[in-house]
Amino acid sequence: MQKKVCRSIKDFFRFNSTFFATFTVVLVLFSLLLGAFMFYTLYAENKSLSQNAEVSQLNVLKTTSTAVELTLQDLQLLMNQTIWSKEFTSAIINSSSENYSRTSYIVTQLAQIAKDYPYIKRAYLYIPTAHSVYSSDLSYLSANDSFDPLFQDPESIIEFSSTRLSGSTDSLCIKQIDGRPLLFQHLYPDYLNSIGVLIFEFDISALGLLVAQAGEEQPDLCYVFDPTGRQIFTSQAPEDILQQAQDIPGGAEGVLEGPDGSLYFYSRSAQTDWLYMTRTGPEAFQFLPSFRRVLTMGLLMLLLGLFISFQIAFRANRPIRSLLGMLAESNADIHDAENEIDYLAKTYNSTSEQNSHLRQAIANITPMVLEPLFISILAGKAPSGAEIQSTLDSLGNPISPNAKYLAVVIDITERNGSRLQALEANLILLQIRDILHQRLPGDYHGFLISKDDQFLSLILVIPPEDGEVSINQAVLRLCRALDKLSAAAFCDIQWSCGKIYTYIKDVRYSYLDARKSLDRRRFYGQQENEEFSIPLQASYFEQAKLIFHSMRDKQPQMARTLASELTKTIAAEYPESAACLSQYEIYVDTLLEIAGAMNVSSTEELSVRKEAFLRALRQSGGVPQMSQAVSDFCGEILDIFERRNYKKAAQHISRIQEYIHANYSNCNLSQNIVAEEIGISPAYLSRLFKQEMGTSFTEYINNVRLEQAKQLLISSQLLIKDIAYQTGFNSLQNFFRIFKKNIGISPGEYRREHMNQ
Repeated sequence: MQKKVCRSIKDFFRFNSTFFATFTVVLVLFSLLLGAFMFYTLYAENKSLSQNAEVSQLNVLKTTSTAVELTLQDLQLLMNQTIWSKEFTSAIINSSSENYSRTSYIVTQLAQIAKDYPYIKRAYLYIPTAHSVYSSDLSYLSANDSFDPLFQDPESIIEFSSTRLSGSTDSLCIKQIDGRPLLFQHLYPDYLNSIGVLIFEFDISALGLLVAQAGEEQPDLCYVFDPTGRQIFTSQAPEDILQQAQDIPGGAEGVLEGPDGSLYFYSRSAQTDWLYMTRTGPEAFQFLPSFRRVLTMGLLMLLLGLFISFQIAFRANRPIRSLLGMLAESNADIHDAENEIDYLAKTYNSTSEQNSHLRQAIANITPMVLEPLFISILAGKAPSGAEIQSTLDSLGNPISPNAKYLAVVIDITERNGSRLQALEANLILLQIRDILHQRLPGDYHGFLISKDDQFLSLILVIPPEDGEVSINQAVLRLCRALDKLSAAAFCDIQWSCGKIYTYIKDVRYSYLDARKSLDRRRFYGQQENEEFSIPLQASYFEQAKLIFHSMRDKQPQMARTLASELTKTIAAEYPESAACLSQYEIYVDTLLEIAGAMNVSSTEELSVRKEAFLRALRQSGGVPQMSQAVSDFCGEILDIFERRNYKKAAQHISRIQEYIHANYSNCNLSQNIVAEEIGISPAYLSRLFKQEMGTSFTEYINNVRLEQAKQLLISSQLLIKDIAYQTGFNSLQNFFRIFKKNIGISPGEYRREHMNQ
């Protein structure tokens, strides 16, 4: 039992080697593709996040600039309103007079401003004339007694060389003193001497200029530059960045790279022309996915790769498994094979001899199948194209789809003209078969068809790549061998070739060509076969056949157009009279040949017309006259065909109508029954109705039945179901449906309306 299990496991892995190999290769390829896809996805995501972060940083910078400028505008308005109040102006102008209530009001107002506005640390009112300071700390002191170093240098307070809001000459200005950002509002009557100044000290963090944290202690500031390049609130930007910032135009925004690799985002305000800039480290724009996310994506991709690889390997290995299963059911021993490929190879080698026998059997049976097919074609009873193709498919398609076809008619008689005995005819037939095997090229197919003891038809199937010269040489070798056999044998062998055609059904025309040529030789007593030894390509055959098919399909105008275009084409291609005359003779001969095959007129009448026309054509003066004569002659032939078709179609339609009116009450009456009764095919009957009546067979018979039903509804008291039965409808529901569809109302409503009238 254990050995059996081990052997089963061993066989499983041995006979699934291609499956495992395919699975491994697909898994590796899929893993590489998924890895590349994952890398590209993470890279694209990182790039997208970096771009979005840059855009977000610029948006934050623009928002910061807007907030700062609006804040400064609000402070400018506040300082103007404050410094021009009565108490403040009184303190500035009458600085020598001390007034407790005024002092209390001023310091209280300054303290209230510092309290209400979080971005104002302190507020001062400095009076240069008295060298005194009002402070938001609720103090009023002399500048010399103040502990704030800001007032130790009065000149730095009252000078006007500083940044001004919006570039105006207003008294509001911004400057830095000892690293402290200050906002000044002067009160001066003549723009020369400041008699008083209101001072606000900013809290940078509350103003919104701290946009990032570069470390635990040192905040990263938003640098602000006025149009002259002077830093307004801070003075920490690198020197090379300051130089680059001076060249930035108004309204621009973007990124500069600092000397240490840091990124400086900038945005120049369109309102104040101030340049706002913030520094950010490059690591802030490197978005690395988490380890958990990468691991999760990797596991999902691995599971997907395993599933897809298994499916591909399973489906790719399915044909091999099916074949192995079929062979295993035939009790073939599989345990001596190394793997499934080795097993299939051994199985193939063991069956190759059987396949060879089968191929030989098919080759032997091919003539037995194709000869009846050619007999049917020669007799004018060719099967449909689908049936012919089905026959060829069953034999492995021994004939090329583009092959050419040629018929050779062979007539065998005794020297005195009498018929051969059966034994003698069989001996000659065997000798002719030997000649076919010896004289025909290897890629030619020859089918010898015997219709009686002395009359043979040889069908040659020629490869499509062979030209007329090669075909002529092969046929001449074959026919000379027949002449030698005739000279050496006890009988007289006469042969004649037809033309070369390109469709298997058209070999009948080649056969008719050969019969006609052989009959002509017999009639005129010609004996030399060399005169008829070279077969010609059936020129203009397909064009002429298309012309008559258009006439048959009730398209006379198209047929005449095709004939006219072909006549003009021949005249254009052969401008010399002799060459054009030769081509016109071939064209007319082909046209009348197809006309005879389609029963346009009797063979004798067509032959007389052709001889008379060719005599007149040879007497024409030049190519234009010949072209006009050929065009007129083609028109006459097509007129004959059209009159014959019209007369024949009218007869058929009359008989069909007569039969339908006599048998409309038969509910089983169908298109097939009528066609069989008239003696035509159902397809031709359907085409007749469409072309001649402008309606289908079903619509016509329904109209006949409805007319009879209408008469019975008005003139009789029969029940409606009886009327439906008598007029040929197979059910009452069908009668109601067709009646209402064509008449517009139901049978009962129709009877009531007409009975009332």
